[in-house]
Amino acid sequence: MKTDDHAAILTGTVAWVVAAIVAWIFAPELRASGFGWVVAATIVGIVLGVIGLVYTFVSRRRGRSADRIVVAPGDERR
Repeated sequence: MKTDDHAAILTGTVAWVVAAIVAWIFAPELRASGFGWVVAATIVGIVLGVIGLVYTFVSRRRGRSADRIVVAPGDERR
């Protein structure tokens, strides 16, 4: 079954960006109540999302180039 990993990771990364904006707006209140780590967690989520996007992009490109490989007749390598 083929899935669209790129779209799922992009959606999650956008959600982390929205969460980061909200966390930055409420950063003083979060720090005062002991939840200052939330801002850092959103940044980590964004970074991991970007890494995932790069990975899926590279993976897609490699898959497309593998589809273009021409196999000589009688060559059974896969």
